[in-house]
Amino acid sequence: MKVFNPINSKSFSEIVDLLNCQKGQYLTAEDINKVNGLTTNIFLKIDDNKYLPLVSGKLPIVVTTLEKYWLKHVLNDPKSKLFLSEETFDKLTERLRDVPDIIANNLVVKNKGKKDSKITEKLTPIIKLILQAIEGERGVIYNYLNKKGEEIKGKTGIPLKIEYSVKDDIFYLIYYSVEEKKIVKGILANFTIIKTIDLPEDFLAQGKRCFEEFIKNNIKKVTLEVYKANNGIERTFYLFSCFKRKSQYIKEEDRYILTIYYYFYEEMEVIHRILSLGKSVKVLSPGYIQGEVVKRIKKALEKYS
Repeated sequence: MKVFNPINSKSFSEIVDLLNCQKGQYLTAEDINKVNGLTTNIFLKIDDNKYLPLVSGKLPIVVTTLEKYWLKHVLNDPKSKLFLSEETFDKLTERLRDVPDIIANNLVVKNKGKKDSKITEKLTPIIKLILQAIEGERGVIYNYLNKKGEEIKGKTGIPLKIEYSVKDDIFYLIYYSVEEKKIVKGILANFTIIKTIDLPEDFLAQGKRCFEEFIKNNIKKVTLEVYKANNGIERTFYLFSCFKRKSQYIKEEDRYILTIYYYFYEEMEVIHRILSLGKSVKVLSPGYIQGEVVKRIKKALEKYS
C-alpha cells in the first residue's frame, strides 16, 4: 500500500515523526489532523482521542535518488571534509560509489571564488578546533593576520558562529573578543588557533549576552521582490548565500519575496549586491534602502550618459 510519495509529499517528515513516536505513547486526533488525515489507515484508534501506530519499530531514513545525486556532488567538493569525520566521509563515499555526479556533469562554473578550495587543507584543523570549542563552550587562544599583513598574537576569544560566502568562497568566524569585550568577525583563513582553553563561567556568560545583544541591536533586514527573467532567482540567492534569509512564493501573483538579514556594518555590501542584480530585483522595504539604490542609479546614469 502506497501511503504517500516521499519525493512530492510535504507531509513526509511529519508522518515519519508520528510513526516513530515513543513506544506506548498515544497520539491525539490533533496530531493526526496536522497531516490532513493522511495517516488514518496506518494508526489504530484506541478511543476518540487516542491513536497508536500500526508499524512496529522505527522507520529508517528514506533517501531519494535526487538526494543521492546532491550528496554525491557535495562529497566531491573538498570542503565536505571540513565538516565530516574521515570515517563518515568514507562510509558515505562507499555507499554512493555507483551514483553518478550528474550535477558536476551538467554544471558550468564561469566564475571561481577568490579563494577557491586551495585553502581547504589549511582550514581543516582550524575548523575542527573551532567546532570543538563551540560544542564544548570553550575559548581559544589565537593569532590573527590583519588587513595590513600584521600578525596579532596571543589573543583570547570565544567562537560563536562560522559563516560561508558562496560568492567569495570564504569562511568567516564570528567570535567574542575577551580583550576587546565585543563581537568581531574575521576571515577564518587568517586565524591560527594555538589551543582551546577552559574559561570562567562569567566569561562565557558575558560572551553569550554580548552576542545576543549584538544580534538584537545590529541585525537589519531588506525585503526584495525577485523576478524570474535572466535567472534572477538563481543569481539573487547565489549573491546572498552568506546571509540569513527568508523566501516566500506568492502563487496567486507568481512572484517571489526575499527578506535578507544582515549586520549593520554589511549594509553597503548588501546595497552593492542589490545594484549588481539590476532589473532582476525591486527593493520593497525599508524606504531608506530604496532611496539609496535610486540615488546611486541616478548618479551612475548622470556619469555615463
